[in-house]
Amino acid sequence: LIIVAVINMVNITGLIDISRVDYKEFAIAIITFGGVVLYGILLGVVFGTVLSLIDILHKITFPHTAVLGRIPGTDIFGDVKRKPKKESLQGVLIFRIDSPMFFANVPTVKELLDTQLEEQAEPIKLVILDLNYSPIVDVTAVDMLRELSNELQEKGISLRLANTTGQVRDFIRKTGSVDSFGHLDATDPITFVLDEWREEMNNHNK
Repeated sequence: LIIVAVINMVNITGLIDISRVDYKEFAIAIITFGGVVLYGILLGVVFGTVLSLIDILHKITFPHTAVLGRIPGTDIFGDVKRKPKKESLQGVLIFRIDSPMFFANVPTVKELLDTQLEEQAEPIKLVILDLNYSPIVDVTAVDMLRELSNELQEKGISLRLANTTGQVRDFIRKTGSVDSFGHLDATDPITFVLDEWREEMNNHNK
C-alpha cells in the first residue's frame, strides 16, 4: 500500500520529460525523491533545494558565451556556432556573455575571452562585449573590464560595450570607469558601437 501511494504521488510523465530536456535536473529530482523516502519530506525537500541552488550557481559561475556574427543582409547578430554562415567582421571580435557578471564568474569570462582572441586568424582591432544578457555587474566585474581595457589598449585593441542595461550603465558610472569603454547609452546596439568606432578610427587617421 505504501509503495502504491508513493508511486501515485510521483509525476512519472513529468520526470520523463525532465530527463529528455536536462539530465542534471532529472538527477536532482530523483535524488530529492530518494531523500523524501529515506529521511522524510522536510529533509528531502531541503536536500533537493540545496542541490538546485548548487546547480544554478554552477551555471552562473561557468556561463555560456558566444562569438557573434552578422546575419547577412541585416543588422542582427547571432552565435556563429549555431549558424556558421553568419558574417564575421574583419578585425572585430563580438563576444556575448549569457549571464550576470559578478565575482564568481569573472575569471572564467576573462579566460574564455582571452582564448577567443588567441584563436582569431586575423589581428583584432576592436572587441565588443555584448551585455544584452548580462543585466547585472558587480565591482569585481567592472574592475576586470577596466583592466581588460587597459591590457587591450597596450596591444592596440579597443574595448567597447554594447546593449548595456540602465542598471549596468549607472553602476559603471558610479565606479568612474566610463572612459575605459567609450560611449555608454541606452541606444548602444552593436551596429551603433561599430559605426562609432569606425568614425573614431577615420578621424584618427586623418
